[in-house]
Amino acid sequence: MLLRFLSFVCVYRLKKLSEAIFDCFIDPAYRDQPYLFEKRIHVEKTLFFIAISAISAIRAKKYQMLFAILQDISALRRRVTDFSTFKIAERELKLVSDAMDACWRDLLRYPKQPVKTVLLEEAIGEFEQLVENILCNASPEPLVFSLFTFNLRALCSHLRQNN
Repeated sequence: MLLRFLSFVCVYRLKKLSEAIFDCFIDPAYRDQPYLFEKRIHVEKTLFFIAISAISAIRAKKYQMLFAILQDISALRRRVTDFSTFKIAERELKLVSDAMDACWRDLLRYPKQPVKTVLLEEAIGEFEQLVENILCNASPEPLVFSLFTFNLRALCSHLRQNN
């Protein structure tokens, strides 16, 4: 029972970390006050580490992998130098964020079953289309978006393998 509760807390902390990361991409206030957003990310990371420290090594490895992928996803905020790029992709980033939130909720509700990632995959597909059609030409660093979508797909894969 305790292990189930700790697993729930780890997934919940990953969900909150994911929300904090995507707020950096979507909220225009990040550009003016990044320290507020970075503090929220730091707090969520700390709470995740507290929760994972009490879990068995086998389960911890799964959550650590999800955490590592989220860290790679969050690197987008450091790699993009022109924040207007986020404004161009705001709708697609919001779709990805909402779909990811649904995946986390699914994982919280049904921890022993594979997560349904169809919505997330569709949102990633829309983001990839935006990258191919607009951001490749409009962004000074188009490669970072390819890394971003690669990491999103890796997250999908790991969520589907949840057992």
